[in-house]
Amino acid sequence: FYSERLWMGGVAQYPDTVVGSQVGAYENMQPDDPRGGTVSDSDAISVTLESRSQILWMNSDDRGLVMGTSAGEWTLQSGQYSNYTTASAITPTSVLARSPTQRGSANVDAVRIDHQTLYVQRAGRQIRALAYSFEIDGYTSTSLSTQATHLGQPAITRLAYQAEPYSNVWAIREDGKLLSLTYMQDEQVQGWAQHDVSGFVESIACIPAPDSQQDTLWLVVRRTVGGQTVRYVERLLRSWDFDMEATDAAFVDCCTVDVSKQQTIKAAHLPGEAIYGVIDGITPFGPVQAASDGTITLPSAPASQVIYGLPIVAELITQRLEAGSQLGTAQGKIKRIDRVVARLWATGAGTFGLPASINRPEDEDYPITFDAFSGVLDESASVHSFDYEFRLPPGYDRDASVKIATRPEDLFPLNVVSLTVWVDTEDSA
Repeated sequence: FYSERLWMGGVAQYPDTVVGSQVGAYENMQPDDPRGGTVSDSDAISVTLESRSQILWMNSDDRGLVMGTSAGEWTLQSGQYSNYTTASAITPTSVLARSPTQRGSANVDAVRIDHQTLYVQRAGRQIRALAYSFEIDGYTSTSLSTQATHLGQPAITRLAYQAEPYSNVWAIREDGKLLSLTYMQDEQVQGWAQHDVSGFVESIACIPAPDSQQDTLWLVVRRTVGGQTVRYVERLLRSWDFDMEATDAAFVDCCTVDVSKQQTIKAAHLPGEAIYGVIDGITPFGPVQAASDGTITLPSAPASQVIYGLPIVAELITQRLEAGSQLGTAQGKIKRIDRVVARLWATGAGTFGLPASINRPEDEDYPITFDAFSGVLDESASVHSFDYEFRLPPGYDRDASVKIATRPEDLFPLNVVSLTVWVDTEDSA
């Protein structure tokens, strides 16, 4: 819907034709007055692009319609002006189709973020942002996958936009993997992540939550549980926020909440699976093997609730550090990270260490301690906010990357605000 018209395009018989209904009459496609044959500005519109390619997605911005075909991207605007700077109503006698970029689109619905339209490029491995640029008085198509092209293999098949609490674009791939792109254009924030759901994500959609705290990501996930193939409609719980308590911790996959206060409960949706969870926001447990009917016995009876589900892990591995050296760049030179200070917020579990490299066959992980030695004064609390300093074991490599992660048994939040690193770079050949 745009400018009080219903727009359609990409039908099999006329793949490169776009039509707009009469103004305010969304099912009326009459192009003129049937009695007098005159054409008015409110009549329906039909435009055939010079694309010879099917219209795969349609969206709108401040200046008109934007569309994607496998051959390139198109705009449909009023023909009253010769440039893009002034928006005017599109009418049957004033319409102009242009193809400002020829990147080509995949058959995936685009999403709009403010003044930009994000779409998947033809090969399916990149997300691009189509937006008007005042500098060139036209549209540009900028890649948002430059630093994460590996995440687009295999191809991306669906997008969904989550505006609250952060600006996230969610995507699923052909292999059922779930991806996210945190994209805040004004702050120049852009970061990719892969979310390893223990199942095959078939579909996603974002809608506002009833409590208005966030937009909720809904998923259809195909899982193999107890030897059977099942499909569950699931939702991503609210991101860890400032008003949350330890009882809100739900860092498990395919989770649910039981408030029966019984020590023996039934995880009917996870029969025969290894279950992890947290009792009353205090006591983590797992793995506990569920019986064939889903029955599990908890270490203790909950006073209020138990949150449980399948185990998940999270990993943050920094890019190769660029600390500079006396002879220029630090890239490709032998380096050693001496110590790291991690600013942690509302954190209750996790590990730190070094990822595997040429000189290190396996990851080195050490648990984050929460005691007086590390600066935590309230050892009874489940989550803490503090600067955590850890020293890394001796060793040199060319990467100088830091790893912070969680294990399946780490069932409380891990929020890393910043990392400060001390690194020594060897300049000799």
